[in-house]
This record gives sequence, C-alpha cells and structure tokens, in this order.
Amino acid sequence: MPSAANPLWRGFSRFVAIPRVTLALMHLATWVDRPLMRLSRGRLRLSFVIPVLLLRCQGAHTGILREVPLLYVPVGDDVLVVASNGGQTRAPAWCYNLRGRPEVECLMKGETSRFLAEELTGQSRDDAWRRVTAVYPGYLEYAQRAQRLIPLFLLRRLSSTVESVESERNIQEGMSNDVKGYRRRIRAQRNHVPQACIGSPRVR
Repeated sequence: MPSAANPLWRGFSRFVAIPRVTLALMHLATWVDRPLMRLSRGRLRLSFVIPVLLLRCQGAHTGILREVPLLYVPVGDDVLVVASNGGQTRAPAWCYNLRGRPEVECLMKGETSRFLAEELTGQSRDDAWRRVTAVYPGYLEYAQRAQRLIPLFLLRRLSSTVESVESERNIQEGMSNDVKGYRRRIRAQRNHVPQACIGSPRVR
C-alpha cells in the first residue's frame, strides 16, 4: 500500500491530481479498467499501485446495474471509497446510487463480495479522511478544487460470494450495453449525426 510519506509517491500523486491528467485517467479507467476487470475478475487493471475495485451498484431511480472502477482503501474486511469525482464540483453518480440503494457488490482480487454502504459523517468521516489522504494525497488537491465536502463511504462486508446467476446476467447485460453504445457511436460518425441527437449510449 503506497504512503504519503514516500516523496516519489507524493510527486506522482500531485501529477495525477492535475485536472487534465485526472480527467484523462478517469475516462481511461471507465473504458479500459471496467471490461479488463470483468474479464480478469478484478485481478488486472491499469493501476498496479493503488488498489482498485469494480463497484456494482443499482441506479437509485432506475435500478439498472452500474459498474464503476474505484480506488479504495482497505479497513480490515471493509473498504473506504471516496466520491471525489476527480475534484469536480459535482459528486459522481455512484454516490447518489449508494445513498438510494446501499447494498452493493465489489469485484476485487478475483473475488466478488457483497457490501452495505454507509456514508460517514462527523468524527468517523474525519478519521477516514486522514486515512485515505495518507494513502493518496491527491484527494487533498481534489477537495480544494471541488469546493465541497467530499463524501466518504465505508463499505461493510456482508459476505464473499461466488458469482450468482443473477450477477452473471447483469454483467452480460452491462457488456451488451457497452457493445450497443459503441455501435451507436460508430453509426453516428458514419451518418454525421451529433451524439446528442441519438441519446447517450450509457449513463451511469
């Protein structure tokens, strides 16, 4: 686990926290880490320094499966995730999903586990913030840029599971949606139709 005490890691964290670099890495993680982690069951990803999990949650309003690669900090059997959204002024969509539907699955290190998300407040949040910034100092840059209180969630482990039939079906649907979205973008480019006119291929 990296530490802010390491000067090389601090320098790397500052580089990653540069707005354009952050945005590029977020897009790259979405389009590369998500399918890569699915295929490798969480063993392979772009970042081999900070632990990354694949969060599977349901849309707060739609109930549709959403999958998001996220940095995490382990706390015993539980994990901390940070809704920094790369320092943007708005919280990420998965933050609202966890508030509305806190039962989630996480794929990491070849294992899928069920968790119950708890948004931290008060002293618990302060303690967790010190823990996550000690691992990844870039969160401090994100907090200054976002000008908002960044939500922190503790994912409390409920059980470790082998992939259920329902989970496999949801994964296949998610992959199918990715393929359909890709085909829509190709058709739009061929027909020179603005993307906004055909709808977003996939909204988390």
